[in-house]
Amino acid sequence: MQENITGISGISTCSRCSQYLYNESMKRIFRMIVFSSVALYSTMLWNKGFDVSLVPIQFLIAVLAIAGLYYLLIPLSKIILLPLNFISFGLVSIAFNSLLFYLIISRFSGIISIKGWQAPHVQLLSLNAGPAEINAFWNIVLCSIVMYVVINLLEKLL
Repeated sequence: MQENITGISGISTCSRCSQYLYNESMKRIFRMIVFSSVALYSTMLWNKGFDVSLVPIQFLIAVLAIAGLYYLLIPLSKIILLPLNFISFGLVSIAFNSLLFYLIISRFSGIISIKGWQAPHVQLLSLNAGPAEINAFWNIVLCSIVMYVVINLLEKLL
């Protein structure tokens, strides 16, 4: 015979645990959506070749697609590609992440678009970088790396 274990307030401990787990999972999903939207919007601001529709429902669809990519598919690919990442020092992971990012962009072509662009002249201390032409392929690689870094930085900081 199994007894119901109750805490001090009379609420069963199991329901408190399940409520806690539910709250934690909701917080994680909310953080996932917020971090993906920050990464998507910040990448769109500085990269003139990366455009996302700012219509709220379309932006939400793009955010959910990016969140699914960076929180579900990329961790699985890290496990699967681990031996190749050791050999290639992570280059296989960058290529695979860029490929997944391209597949997401091509699936949502009306919402997310990416094209080549002209990077402006940049001067930082005594380092000068002249204007550079970035084609669509390198822009996909650049955007996938930047969004990955932004999402991971937000995860670590907050």
